[in-house]
Amino acid sequence: MDLRAMGMWASSVLASSPCPWATGRARGYAAAKGKGIPQKGGKADKKKVARTGTRVDPALAPFLPIFERPERGKVDREPFSDEVLAENSARAKEYSRMKMKQHREWQKDMSMKLKLKWEATEALPEDLKAHAMVPDDTPFPLNRRLPTDFPPNFK
Repeated sequence: MDLRAMGMWASSVLASSPCPWATGRARGYAAAKGKGIPQKGGKADKKKVARTGTRVDPALAPFLPIFERPERGKVDREPFSDEVLAENSARAKEYSRMKMKQHREWQKDMSMKLKLKWEATEALPEDLKAHAMVPDDTPFPLNRRLPTDFPPNFK
């Protein structure tokens, strides 16, 4: 679950309506007329919602602070020194160079394989070349065996 989905989940758990991002009509009640609390349990439930502003399952209450956003400026962290920033920058640049080198090697390998494939296709006789140019779209058999470290146990 990504952070955006967790935020939407937490806001829906903490919200006083089942769909907090919807307008009054979409929620199923007229918010402008003061009927903003969905009917669930009666007067006691309405008083609880009015008092706290939210309807929360008591079992979930201890976990709700996990989904709250931290306040800006409340995170304690030490600023990085110039030496550490320079070292991290050098490492990032070296990593980027290494990954780009790997990518270029992979591209070179793939282009060589494609070139050899086309040369092999062109070297075929005309009747076989026409057959080789038709793509094979047959699906793999569903009961095919995959290579594993140990044989499967079919008992």
